[in-house]
Amino acid sequence: MQPIHFEQQPYLDGFVYVYLPADAVPVETHWPGLYQDWPDHDHTPFTEFAINNSEQEEMAVYFGLAWHLTQGLTRYAIPLRHRDDAARAIGGQPELVDWEYVVDSEIPAVGERVVGFSRSQVADRDQRLSAGLFEVHVFRDLVLLQQALSDTSSAINLFAVRPGVGRKRRLLHTLRSPSPPRLTDVLDTGEVLIDVTIGMDLGTWSSLTVASLSGLRERLDELSSAFEGRVTEYENKVPAIGDVTGFLSAMRELAALD
Repeated sequence: MQPIHFEQQPYLDGFVYVYLPADAVPVETHWPGLYQDWPDHDHTPFTEFAINNSEQEEMAVYFGLAWHLTQGLTRYAIPLRHRDDAARAIGGQPELVDWEYVVDSEIPAVGERVVGFSRSQVADRDQRLSAGLFEVHVFRDLVLLQQALSDTSSAINLFAVRPGVGRKRRLLHTLRSPSPPRLTDVLDTGEVLIDVTIGMDLGTWSSLTVASLSGLRERLDELSSAFEGRVTEYENKVPAIGDVTGFLSAMRELAALD
């Protein structure tokens, strides 16, 4: 397997770390069943983990890392460019906001990918440009949002902030400000913003971008090492996975949901 490494970006607002695997995706040994039909299954790799024969087991690693990095905080997500499709998928309406955190999926250089806060380009029914901020209660909510994002690439901003109505209200106020916010406006100490970008077509690249107001090197290294161990365990058991049910169980272990 390839090491999972987050590279710190020194010239950005706050502490920003990027994991850009490029062609060295974290899982190299794939279950052959991803290339076969999944008959008579209500629960499939796609329904449960947004995995198919193109976006493969690495999806469980990316979203598993994002989930564990935001543990203990209240999560809100902005699915970029597909607000209305995401609302239908998750079964709920978002709060409308003006700003989203953009990472350029077409740039393969770690130090050049992060654009930062940019105004949303999605129009609502009144032709006002607005992104949608969704509440994320369980891991499956992230999967449902990801399933709704069909394009050359997809991106989800995951804001993990302290619980409370007042904190949500303040986050909304910041994301509706007339000027582009900074991380110091959006986050408090101990909170995290994660962008999960998935490159789906040739010429686009997946990445995890983690932003905070304090250093996360020790935490990122610890989690990366733990997930590397899970990848090794998964690759060793691939020959013994006989069906979709066994694969989904293995994905829960890979994403550290077990």
